[in-house]
Amino acid sequence: MDALSCLIEDNNHIYKFEGFHYGDFHLSHLSYADDLLVFGKADTTNCDNLMNILNRFSCLSGLNLNLHKSSLLFPPSANISSSISQALYIHTCSTTIPYLGIPIALGRTKLSDFYPLLDKITNMLSGWKAKLLSFAGQPSIVKLFSGSIILIRNFPDGSKLATLSFMSRIPIAILWDNWCSNGSLLDSFPHFDYSAFIQDSTTLANWMDGCSWFLPSSLPSQMADFITSIPIANSASRHLAWENNENATFKDFYKEYFAYENDVDWAYLVWHKKHSLRHFVYSWMALSNGLKTSAALSARNIVIMDLSCPLCHLHPETTAHLLLECNYSFQVICKLIPQFTSFLLRPNIAQAFQFISGFDSSKEVKLGLLLILNVTVYFIWTERNSRKFNGRISCAITLAKKISNVVYLKLDSWKCGNSVKEKLMVKYH
Repeated sequence: MDALSCLIEDNNHIYKFEGFHYGDFHLSHLSYADDLLVFGKADTTNCDNLMNILNRFSCLSGLNLNLHKSSLLFPPSANISSSISQALYIHTCSTTIPYLGIPIALGRTKLSDFYPLLDKITNMLSGWKAKLLSFAGQPSIVKLFSGSIILIRNFPDGSKLATLSFMSRIPIAILWDNWCSNGSLLDSFPHFDYSAFIQDSTTLANWMDGCSWFLPSSLPSQMADFITSIPIANSASRHLAWENNENATFKDFYKEYFAYENDVDWAYLVWHKKHSLRHFVYSWMALSNGLKTSAALSARNIVIMDLSCPLCHLHPETTAHLLLECNYSFQVICKLIPQFTSFLLRPNIAQAFQFISGFDSSKEVKLGLLLILNVTVYFIWTERNSRKFNGRISCAITLAKKISNVVYLKLDSWKCGNSVKEKLMVKYH
């Protein structure tokens, strides 16, 4: 591909290809693996030059252009598409083309352009592949789709709009949201060509007039009958607009979804604005008794042959022991945060967080210490797995060095990271 790039950009060659120009910006092609995007002036001479370059590349490399998998994308103003197609021997023309799974268009992409991608994501998340997501990946997906989860959750009956006032219909998309027959309109009529009578931005409010349906005349009769069979009732009860606020944000959805969950006193110590999801999620699991230690698995009637701690082999493996009560893990945290040596009795993970929150230090330094503690929890758990399943062992000093290196890299991305580094009492880096 480097050789092909050189051929395309060779201005001294007899077959000079003219790419895209805008001011000082120039773009002729993009390549990724065996995919190639070419941008150029739409005239037959330029196309002939491009084909000569590709043919020369084929002769030199033995790689050939797959015309059956190639497509042409023209701007709306182009009126020579047929001659271009003939010059390039590519007869598939499209308004959008997929590249690395993302639709690319000359102009604004429409919601319908993302249907294949959304279907693929939906199928993956509804099947066994969803179980393969990492612990960090699962919260990210939940956050991505939380708006849709809330939309589903707040409909007490998918066949009625009894609790939805006009204000609540504004965020609800006609095609995508689950407002009819326990699903979306796409689920009920998957084979219709919606582009002819529904815009991507159409919301439920556009099709309602007070308590009556106001449907477009172009709507197929079968679909119109289906929609008008759904009753609408005017109600002032709580709805998706959240107290008549039509500009509800993700934060509003989030608060509503977890409104009935119990608050915990350690949440702000884990999920603060500087948290690192990959590492901090393990602290969250530890504090929520979610780590699958030998004791936790045994409590679920799963037979475990060796219940001892993989780090010291002296005590049963519980979350409290594994994280800081164990001689090995406590030695690691003391090398990273020497203040922990003041403990007369070994702290558990919750006490460790509260201990740091009580430090007489600036907010930035406390966040740095919390970062160290959370990264330590992550690496102690990975060390446990490495010993238990791979037979690989790191001493406490080696693990402390590994943790401090990760912490220092994270601090480099903080605005005040350098000053925090100077104040943290970390010697192993």
